[in-house]
Amino acid sequence: MFRYSAYGLTVESDLELRGLRALERSGTSADVEVRCMPVPLSEEQAKGNWHRIEPRQSHLVWEGVGSFLIQDGLRIHYQQASDATHGSVSQAVLGPAMGLLLQQRGLVPLHASALAIDGVAVGIAGDSGMGKSTTAQALHARHHVLVTDDIAALSCDDGQVTVRPGHAALRLWPDSLLRVDVNPAAHERLHAETQKRRLDLSDGVATEPLRLASVVVLCDGDEERLERLSAPHSAFELLRHYYYPELTGAVFSPSVLLQQCGDIAERLAVYRLHRRKTADAIDGMVALIERCSESPRSGQ
Repeated sequence: MFRYSAYGLTVESDLELRGLRALERSGTSADVEVRCMPVPLSEEQAKGNWHRIEPRQSHLVWEGVGSFLIQDGLRIHYQQASDATHGSVSQAVLGPAMGLLLQQRGLVPLHASALAIDGVAVGIAGDSGMGKSTTAQALHARHHVLVTDDIAALSCDDGQVTVRPGHAALRLWPDSLLRVDVNPAAHERLHAETQKRRLDLSDGVATEPLRLASVVVLCDGDEERLERLSAPHSAFELLRHYYYPELTGAVFSPSVLLQQCGDIAERLAVYRLHRRKTADAIDGMVALIERCSESPRSGQ
């Protein structure tokens, strides 16, 4: 049995979840359990890709991966497909299943990385392929502490937004590793269907929640520049990067999700970072992101 710390929760799992911060075994009960158990489904539901999302109980089915039951913010049960790899199942648990569980617990999951800069956190969001993890790695190389990669779990506490420590590893393409003189072959692929590697970090990883000062959304541009967004545009941008909105939208209406994002947008700054998709753009991007730790809250 494995025991981990993630998102302010103790997770006990019979499946190795590489990338989470490992804990010593303890006799105390865990906040979340991950277990290999039968997931009751009809023959039709078990075929192909299927999901049923409800406020306290959700089912996910991926062909060639397995079936997942996420219940009450307390447990993830998985039934592995016969041809699935360990990596594909663990990534499903760490990704969509965990995102739904966090939402069941009242947290707001963003598809984003976050790093600590000058004592506060800055989130990095963007569409697939925009280089969120690559940017996070560049910031970490500048001695900024990683708070989380892939999922940023947010909550509003005492008038400010807090982000909880999550994944203690970065998910990087081989060319991103080569740019920092790291041999991709020395690092395990996330699963058989991707070339992305997991870069485990032995230090420079946050262990306590931090105030989130700003969220920087990466987008294409012809130069590196920051664009501060208004509160309404910030809310829509955060909604666009909600973790798997096509799943959560089955429970909460778009207006409810937008209200959640609006509440967050009122308490921090949201930027678009226009950037060139060239290797020499990263230094300018990092310098601009480092400035965002002192950004005033929206409306101030």
